[in-house]
Amino acid sequence: MMKSLGAMLIVAVGLFSSSWVVATDEPNLTKAPDRTVKVVELPAKWKTYADFETLQKETRRPLYIPGDLPIGYVLVRVEFQKEMVRAFYRQGEREILFMQSPIVKGQPVEEKWTSTNGETAVTWSDDRTLFLLKGSAGPPSSELNAFRASLRLLSDKVSISLPYESILSFELEKKSSPTSRGFKVFTPDSFRVYAKEKGLVLPEDWRPRKNSIVIALFAGEKGSSGYGMATSHVTLKEETLLVTFHETEPLSDDNALTVLTYPHQFIEVPIPDNTAVTSIQFLTTQGQSVAHLPAPS
Repeated sequence: MMKSLGAMLIVAVGLFSSSWVVATDEPNLTKAPDRTVKVVELPAKWKTYADFETLQKETRRPLYIPGDLPIGYVLVRVEFQKEMVRAFYRQGEREILFMQSPIVKGQPVEEKWTSTNGETAVTWSDDRTLFLLKGSAGPPSSELNAFRASLRLLSDKVSISLPYESILSFELEKKSSPTSRGFKVFTPDSFRVYAKEKGLVLPEDWRPRKNSIVIALFAGEKGSSGYGMATSHVTLKEETLLVTFHETEPLSDDNALTVLTYPHQFIEVPIPDNTAVTSIQFLTTQGQSVAHLPAPS
């Protein structure tokens, strides 16, 4: 039975391809049907993510992220397509587009600024990544420069926040304390030995946890009362404990006693099972590293 006149269109989309494969079968009254195959490249779809961290968890690719956004801007979304990543930031009608993609090694792109139709853009590269930063609806170049200056490589190493317990925290006597800021790390057993040597009275209910590390933070000698030394938070990154601390000062000199004091804090940090810790790093609340000690053994 003859098929009815008309073209029959078959469209196949490959699972890992963005191409349309079109096959046509057009009848011809004077010769055999002309069968042709045409490949039409379709635009690849952008996959959307809430932020760069989510994208990196899925793709494990190096990504640059802003560490400081211009005031008022909020990340709207991050998109990924093949080797290209783009992110959109918005403040009212203003928008900043940030794009990054790999470049051919050894082919860096020189910095170039353009301004057309109310849009300001800058392109540049390092040894491996091409960048585009574009502002629409009026972001000044100063905002784009601030955005660009804050870019840093996102680490694929996850930081884990760890709980800790304060064992002792008070003003030690001179014989028990360093006269300048200092840090020490102990195993629970070596801390008990240290406490006995220094005459420290440990809480009766203190029971060290398995695989824990005891950390001592000393503020050094102070000229009055009212000073303090305290841990802000503890995180584990790769095999390093990051201990962020802060020092407090008297609220008013009128209420402070003129006496030498030695503020300190001892904390215990339980280490999760099957977790290696090779060092402990001490950071101020501004992120400055002031000491890096090997883990106790």
